Amino acid sequence: MKKFTSVLISLAVILSLTACSNSQNSSDNSTTNSIESSANNSSEKSEPVSDESSEDSNSFTNISDPVIGNEITAQFELPSGDSVDLTNAVAYGIHGEFPLSEMSDDNWQFVLCDYVYLAEPLGIYYNSVDNADIFDENEHTFVGAPKTVNYKYKKYSVGDMFGNLKLVEASTSFCRDWFNLTPKYFNGGRARFEGKLTLTGKCSLSPVTEGYEVARDIHFFPDTQGAKLPIMNYSQDENGNEALDIGMNNGFYWLDEYPSMFLGNADNYSDIDFGEIPDDGSLVGVKVTIDNINFINEINLTRSFSAHLVDLEIIS
Repeated sequence: MKKFTSVLISLAVILSLTACSNSQNSSDNSTTNSIESSANNSSEKSEPVSDESSEDSNSFTNISDPVIGNEITAQFELPSGDSVDLTNAVAYGIHGEFPLSEMSDDNWQFVLCDYVYLAEPLGIYYNSVDNADIFDENEHTFVGAPKTVNYKYKKYSVGDMFGNLKLVEASTSFCRDWFNLTPKYFNGGRARFEGKLTLTGKCSLSPVTEGYEVARDIHFFPDTQGAKLPIMNYSQDENGNEALDIGMNNGFYWLDEYPSMFLGNADNYSDIDFGEIPDDGSLVGVKVTIDNINFINEINLTRSFSAHLVDLEIIS
């Protein structure tokens, strides 16, 4: 629970910086109470001038009641279609954490839950070398290959196993501004795993420092061995279908279920030899062993799949 609390604290700090938050100046409690008190006193002392004006006033102010508490959370949707478990959920606004029962239309930014939704991979992987017979060089597509898939997401909590990986941190969040997305209000989730995996695929080193990229950043693109990793894409259309990942590097094309995985920077691994991987960004076939696998996929923040590199072997 301490780890979940740390997630809550970090998310609360982020609230005012995210695209989901609405800029708003804070006022102290005494000022707020004073304003509310004045408003209440004014309301109590005012009287309608006539029955007609009273009816007009009521018809204007009571057009609709504010939506509050569970009336809001009842609209939350998950990529699995399950009912949302709010047992340990907390709401966050610009002043921090508060109970779900106190939610109103405009006082919340996020609701955070202590679990994450993951799906089993389907083992889909194509590339322009191994699947040259179905690769269309003009359209850069794989003839007959699926373009979308439909995953079955399931709820995982801290301590649960996904294959050989143990889930040690988990969160799912809902954001006030995502009321018109599919799934409704769903912002995404985070998952960190304990355990090691050995995977095969392609690896490249960033050639230059540019934007968020630093020269010699390591990017790993898993092949069919990546099927040991969970799916956490959340890019569903209204029918629950998700697009597969399409990529290209120096004339090498691929279609698979995962984005690239960030493995840190080569200069920070003094015990691993990267001499056979070119500095121009070209892909090289590798076998890697990784641990501390960390997935973040939140609409308002970023999509990040990362891990710590334990060992690397060049295989082609």
